[in-house]
Formats: sequence, C-alpha cells, structure tokens
Amino acid sequence: MIALLGALGFAALLILQPWEADQVGPRLSVAPKIGIGLGDLVAVAPGKQLAVAPARPVVAGTQTLVAEGDAVESEGAGRPQLAIAPARAVATPRPVAAPETSPGPPPSSEPSPAPQPSPTPVAVPVAAPTPSPAPAAVPAPPAGGVIGGHSPGPVGAGSGPIGSGGAEAIEVHDGDEYALAFSFLIQPTVYRASGDENLIVRFSDGGVEAPSFGLQLWDDGSGNQRGLWSSGDAMGGERFLAPLAEGVWHEAVLCFKASSEADGFYLLLLDGQPVDARAWVSLIDSGSSDAQVDVGLFRDGEPVAGTTDVLFGPTRLGDTLESVLP
Repeated sequence: MIALLGALGFAALLILQPWEADQVGPRLSVAPKIGIGLGDLVAVAPGKQLAVAPARPVVAGTQTLVAEGDAVESEGAGRPQLAIAPARAVATPRPVAAPETSPGPPPSSEPSPAPQPSPTPVAVPVAAPTPSPAPAAVPAPPAGGVIGGHSPGPVGAGSGPIGSGGAEAIEVHDGDEYALAFSFLIQPTVYRASGDENLIVRFSDGGVEAPSFGLQLWDDGSGNQRGLWSSGDAMGGERFLAPLAEGVWHEAVLCFKASSEADGFYLLLLDGQPVDARAWVSLIDSGSSDAQVDVGLFRDGEPVAGTTDVLFGPTRLGDTLESVLP
C-alpha cells in the first residue's frame, strides 16, 4: 500500500511540475502565422541559404539578453518564453565571371573635335581619257600652213581669224565649255630658256604679264626637257609636258570649262594623246567675268609676226571634242 501511494505521488509531481515557477526551458516558435512549424521543410531559392537570427529571451516584457544555458528568472505576472525569430533566406555572394569582350580603344580625356566645314576644292591633276577617234599624228600640214615660208596665221572658227599679227582673239565667259584645236610646226630656233616668255597659247583678261593658262616652248638645257611646257596658276605653274618633233606638224586640242570660281577644268591632247588635265581651276582671273584665248607666238607680252620659227595652221572651235577632231 505504501509502495502504491509513493508511485502515485511521484506521478503527481511529474504532472504538476511545481518547479516551473522558478525556471523556464526554451520554447521555440517558427512562424506559425505563415504555416511553418518545427520539423517543416522550408523551400529556399537556388543560390540562397536559410539563416536563423540569434535567439533572445523575453522576460517580463524586457529585452535583457541571456547567455545560452543560463536560467531565466520570472519577474512579475508575465511568463518568460524563449522565441526564435522567423527564418529568412540570405543570398550568398558568389564571384561572377566577366563577359568576354574584345578590348576597345582606351578612353580619351580629350574632347571630341568639333565638325569642320568642308574644305574649298583645290586644283588637282586628273586622269586624262583617251579620245575616240585618236589620230596618231598629223601627216601633212593643214590648209593655210606653209612649210618653210610665212604662215598666213590661224583661221577662226566662225568668227574671223585669231592669233598673232593683230588678229582677233577668242572671247570666253564664265561657265563656257569649248574644245579648241590648232596645228603648229616648230623649228629648232623657236626655243627659249626656262623663264623666258615663249608662249604659243595663252588665256588672259587683256593683260599680258601673267596669263592664267599658257603653253610655252622651252629648253631647260638638260637635254631631257626640250619641248612643250605648262605655265600659269591654272596649270599649277611651270612643268615639262612633252617633247616635240621638229619640222613636222603637230595637232593640239584643248577641252576646257572657263571659270573664275575655281570650278573649271581643262584637258590637253597632243597628236591625239592626253598629256595634261586638271580640275577645280580658274582659267579666268578672279574678279573677271571673261577672258580671251590667243593662239600664236608671244614673247615679252607681245605677239611675234613674220617669223618662221613656228607656223600655225587653221584653228577650230567647237562645243565638243569630236567636233574639232580632224
């Protein structure tokens, strides 16, 4: 009987747990309001980890921290509990490989240059096309030319004679496009040294000091540059163009656009072969609206008449290259 009473008393002690008033064991609460309890699995996104915030005891409404394993004294009417804060997912930093890109130019500390206006066109040599048909040479003197005697001078194309000996010159205006052809024969005595005026064609505005375009007969004394030379700003200055056979007739053709605004051009052919061409040039002096074109021999600004050093055949003027070819 005594043993039975002792067992009943021991069981009552276990049920009543009278020591709870002095010491509290930890009770865990895991977000019951969102449906997560102890033992439940919590889904975490890939690359994430589940972390638990440090536990703290709540004693009688205070926030006094208690070390793990320490007893918690009850104060007042409240019942102390140990709660665990809701779990939260913490991202784990991971190194990410930089995308492979081709190295670009290093950044420049200098500001980008401001856009500049288009430069004014300058005179440039251009490729000279071969005309069609292209005669290889002039086999015989043209009508009006006299070998070994005095030349009657060039004959104009529809407007009277032109050239030296007091003849009338061709007048061209800004924007006019023409083809001019003439024949000439030279003797060895016709040449002058480089720098001495010895023109057979010139473009001028009435003044004879500095033609904008001219063809000279020069011998520089080297033995390699005896023949036809360029002269004048429109031709880019003095340049050797081609040698000339003596005692035979040559055919020269000049196609051009007259301009005083640096938007003209010219193409020069000698015996059917192109020898010089330039674009963006002014054949008319700046400030003038027209120029005169002279064919003949000119020295020291004046035409030379009655000489047999050079003979000229008829001069032809047309609107196209084909219109003046023989």
